[in-house]
Amino acid sequence: MFPFWCQGDSYCWRGKVNCVTLETTNSYYDGHEHFGLRRPTARNMTNSERRAVPRYSFIAAAEIVDPASGVRMAGRISEISRKGCYVDLLNTLPMGTPIQLRVSRDQGTFACNGRIIYAQDGMGMGVVFVDLQPDQLKTLDSWLAELTG
Repeated sequence: MFPFWCQGDSYCWRGKVNCVTLETTNSYYDGHEHFGLRRPTARNMTNSERRAVPRYSFIAAAEIVDPASGVRMAGRISEISRKGCYVDLLNTLPMGTPIQLRVSRDQGTFACNGRIIYAQDGMGMGVVFVDLQPDQLKTLDSWLAELTG
């Protein structure tokens, strides 16, 4: 993909709608005449551009346990991927908190450890899955296959 100029000090990648602000670091040469343009940084990219795997709309019940305090919370999964999920929850935990997560839906239960990677007060939190066991990964993969097929 080749960048092209937008308004002001921004450039876009063809096929993308969002522009990103030029940075003064991370110069790169992509083998074309665009030497000196700056690579978009994570700060300037949308969540979907930063994600390594696709995220899908997914509705399921969630139980979150904070192992340090023993606090249990009920929430709802609204998005899921192979690496994490978004939990709709009014009272969120702080970013970085390790958790135990159990996701339940008609076709079974998925359980794993996780970590809060971001929280939106009064809305929910992003969870990254940690140390997935093979049987749990199989359940997750079957759910994702349903969503993509």
